[in-house]
Amino acid sequence: MLTPEMKEQYRDVIDQLEELSTGNLSDAMDNLGLQRGVITGLRMLTRSDKKRVVGFAYTMKQMTRHQASEGRKLAKHSEAINKLAAPGDVLVIDAGGRTDVCNGGGLLALRAKTRGLAGFVVNGGYRDIDEINEFGFPIFARAATPVRSTPDLETVGFEIPVEIGGVQIRTGDIIVADGDGVVVVPIKLARPILDEARSIAENEQSLFRMVREGMDFEVAYSKVKL
Repeated sequence: MLTPEMKEQYRDVIDQLEELSTGNLSDAMDNLGLQRGVITGLRMLTRSDKKRVVGFAYTMKQMTRHQASEGRKLAKHSEAINKLAAPGDVLVIDAGGRTDVCNGGGLLALRAKTRGLAGFVVNGGYRDIDEINEFGFPIFARAATPVRSTPDLETVGFEIPVEIGGVQIRTGDIIVADGDGVVVVPIKLARPILDEARSIAENEQSLFRMVREGMDFEVAYSKVKL
């Protein structure tokens, strides 16, 4: 778990990652010979006024209710949003990819926004998409569904490693998400990945400029290292 003091040490990284696309980060990991942290199978369900979602991951794991589990509300989304995840965090909910039930709705998303959470990444479904778009809060998930999860899911752990779309995510990893997808940046490798991604972005801008000015693409590409 990252302490507030440790998070502050990476504040400059968070700020700079907001300017870099998930494509830049994916390419940077490739260039550095790292395991690519791109989550497959998620899409942007809702939008906000921010171009990109960047924040520290806070993980929670959902499973199908055990046959012996008692109680009505065993999926503890509200606890994670109200108390556990910190302002600026991205709540990562692993529901095993189930899209037949949701992992929250408009009220929880509004509460997350008022507490300052950066967004949700959900390995499962979510609902109240139109309502959430009215106030703006970014959610990346597998699908939208109107069906509540109360009879079906229970929370089995917070701050434990989860795997979504072939990528392991730990609390404290950095999540970067935009219209192209979701990337997980390991905190220990954040600075070299950031440096490489920034270099790629700068070279891409040079390439765009040359093409806008009328240069043949192949010629322009030969002048830029990507």
